[in-house]
Amino acid sequence: MTVTDEKWQSEWNDRDTRDAEARALNEATERTKEQAYQQSINKAAQDGQRNIDQAMADAAAARAAADGVQLVADNLARRLAASEASGNSCTAAAS
Repeated sequence: MTVTDEKWQSEWNDRDTRDAEARALNEATERTKEQAYQQSINKAAQDGQRNIDQAMADAAAARAAADGVQLVADNLARRLAASEASGNSCTAAAS
C-alpha cells in the first residue's frame, strides 16, 4: 500500500467512524422520542380507563338513585290507592 492509499484509507475510516457515531446518536434520539410517544399513549389510555371507570361508577350511583325514587313513587302510589279505596281521599279530608 502506498502513502496515498494509506491516507485515503485513513480518511475513509474516519468518515466511516463519523457516520457510525452519527447513526448511533440519531438512533438514540429516535428511541428517546419513541419512548416519550409511548408514555404519552400509555397515559392517554390510563386516563381513558379512569374516565370509563368513573362513568361506570356514576351510572351505578344514578341507577341506585333511580331505584330509590321508583321505590318512593311506588309507595306513594300504593298509599294513594289504599286511601282512595278506603274513602279517605285528600279532598274529602279537606272538606
